[in-house]
Amino acid sequence: MGAQEPDPATNARYVTLAYLCGLTLILYLDRMCIGKAAPFIQDELGLLDWQMGFVHAAFMLAYGLFEVVTGHWGDRFGSRRVLIRIVVWWSIFTALTGAVTGFVMLLVVRFLFGAGEAGALPNVSRVVDHWFPPSARGRVRGFVHTPALVGGMVAPLVTAYLIELIGWRWVFVAFGSVGVAWALLFSRWFRDAPTDHPAVNAAERALIGPPPTAAHAGHLPVRPILASRNVWLLCGVLASGSCCVYLMFAWYPTYLEKVRGVSNVESGWWNSLIMLGGAVGCLAGGWFADLARRRVPNRRWTFPVVGGPAFALAAVALGAGSFASAVEWKSAFLAVACFGIHCHAGSWWGANSAMSAPHTAAVFGVINSFGVLSAAGAQIAFGAVSRAYWDGAFLVSAGLLAVGAVCWLSVDVRKPVFPAERPGVQPE
Repeated sequence: MGAQEPDPATNARYVTLAYLCGLTLILYLDRMCIGKAAPFIQDELGLLDWQMGFVHAAFMLAYGLFEVVTGHWGDRFGSRRVLIRIVVWWSIFTALTGAVTGFVMLLVVRFLFGAGEAGALPNVSRVVDHWFPPSARGRVRGFVHTPALVGGMVAPLVTAYLIELIGWRWVFVAFGSVGVAWALLFSRWFRDAPTDHPAVNAAERALIGPPPTAAHAGHLPVRPILASRNVWLLCGVLASGSCCVYLMFAWYPTYLEKVRGVSNVESGWWNSLIMLGGAVGCLAGGWFADLARRRVPNRRWTFPVVGGPAFALAAVALGAGSFASAVEWKSAFLAVACFGIHCHAGSWWGANSAMSAPHTAAVFGVINSFGVLSAAGAQIAFGAVSRAYWDGAFLVSAGLLAVGAVCWLSVDVRKPVFPAERPGVQPE
């Protein structure tokens, strides 16, 4: 009688991937719908452009301030508890956006909404590191981030049609309810470690391999983070990319409707095209990240070889878009720029994970916070600029992306943030 064949690996990790994809889709659906609703909010509440700039910035300010804290909570207490709480929190304040009656109330609600969303992506990054083998993480990160852009792509279009049907206020209530449903399902299924999940067999645990960090990290050492050249370079990358992305997300619908005279539904279609470029960029970037990991022998260039050219492409496209007069061409160039900005995402997540264990989520939060806070300042500045000069703002943003490309080419993940804490860490 022959030896019994071992059981094939289970596929619980792909269920985890599906939940993460659902999370990022809802994240951007709730985040992006206000850009399309903004002209209606301004008209009904009597808000000027500079006031709407502060509203957009309030979300980003809270997002940046709370991201490090909630990222560290995930490292310390596990991502499951943190993700459930923050999704419920941000969903409540998404719905409450539909109940605002004036500028101050809208400002407060969007600030609290941003505080809720702050810890999502750092904790998603941590889950990917614990549930997938290093050889697949680039593609997985690309898949996880793609639904975010799909959510962003769908949000302007769905919002435009829903506004026609139920008004802008009920749109926020409808979107907020989706996140609550996700949190209830996720709480029943997910576990922080694959070894604790009954649906994961021994073969799948072996395939995933040991975790890159301890299940729960201790105190967060701040000094090494602030002293890391790589951290500051990736902060520069995120600052330049975030300023440009949020300019497109938050202001392009208003630009199309108020400056170019495009209708509500048509501007939704053009904004969705830009987000489609970002979604394709996420998928391509994840594939490029894994390809670079296999084919680039010098680890110094594993991540910059994707990130640098991606940002350079985005800079050229956004610069060309700033000179385009036709809405069709301008939107197409912005879609290419969005492709380039998001093509770097898989490599950026990989670079962060490769250099920041055992505090991956917290360092992710530090870098992303810097980017988001920079974008908050850009939102205020854009809202203060006369609409006659908005085309010039796109050209300035192209220059920022060129700076981001230079920062990317200077990143060297062979220099970890916490060298004394990394003896057993798997290479990314």
